[in-house]
Amino acid sequence: EKKELLRQLEDNDPFIREAAAKALKNYISDNEVRHTLVEKATSSSETVGVRVQAVKSLSLALQQSAGRYRSGNVRGALLDLAESSNHPDAVRVISLKALYAANDDKTWDAVADILESSHYSSSVRKAAAWGLFGNTDTRVRRRLVSAAENTNFEQGLRIEAVKSLFSWMQNRDVYKPVLELAENTNEGESLRVP
Repeated sequence: EKKELLRQLEDNDPFIREAAAKALKNYISDNEVRHTLVEKATSSSETVGVRVQAVKSLSLALQQSAGRYRSGNVRGALLDLAESSNHPDAVRVISLKALYAANDDKTWDAVADILESSHYSSSVRKAAAWGLFGNTDTRVRRRLVSAAENTNFEQGLRIEAVKSLFSWMQNRDVYKPVLELAENTNEGESLRVP
């Protein structure tokens, strides 16, 4: 079946290619499958739908990589997709969300850089915040708190930063500033009650 799915990934019909990219997640531990999906995800000549589905399947490589196989090339490819303005936002957004599973300080720092940079679109920056949810790095936590507090950031981005801080609410360095945001009547209601 794997060989047939790889063949379908080259079909003329983009819906067949998209379905094949989705089905190949079942073979994500296979080097050839990962390599082929990375090629599809990064190909500017491929449809956005196929590219997005390839990234979704590749996200499993990050989630399942502990002790099974090296996912560094997948992580690097997804980070390159997220950082490059040469790719459609839909591909960049799903790449950042997939990087949620990356357990790597360099990746987290790069995702936090995207969150803070005005050079990226709103949807890409929000996806960066989403991708940092549950992160255990204290430096990243401080950067998310800073983003939540930054009144120069659009409200939707600040809300995503607050949501990504949820698992850290037991920590005073998170709880206190988020509570202050919630109690500040000068803040928009959607930020006060995310």
